[in-house]
Amino acid sequence: MTASPGTRLATWSLVCAAAFVPMYLVTYGIGALLGAALDVAEGQKLTTAGAAGWAVGLVLVLLLPAPQAVGLWLGVRGRRAGGGGRATAGIVANAAIGGFLLVSGLVGLLFS
Repeated sequence: MTASPGTRLATWSLVCAAAFVPMYLVTYGIGALLGAALDVAEGQKLTTAGAAGWAVGLVLVLLLPAPQAVGLWLGVRGRRAGGGGRATAGIVANAAIGGFLLVSGLVGLLFS
C-alpha cells in the first residue's frame, strides 16, 4: 500500500527537520577550510579576516538553516495535499529549528 502524496511530503518535511545535524557539520567544515584560506587562526572568528571573512560568515549563517527552509516548503505542500497533522508537525519543527539556527547564527556573527 502506497502512502498519499501529502503523507510522503509531510514525512520528508520531518526528515528535513533532522537535517540540521549533517548541515552543521558541512558548514563547520566549509568554515574551517575557508578560514584557513583567509589565514584565520584556529579559534578565531572569520570576521577577523575583514570584509571577506564577514561575507563568508554571513553565507555560512544563511546556509545552515537551508534544510529547514526546504522542510517548510515540503510541509506546506504536504499540508495542502492532505498530509494533516504530520505536515503541521513538520512545519512547526522546521520553523522552530530554522528560526533558532538563523537568529543564533546572526547573533553570534554580529555580537560575539
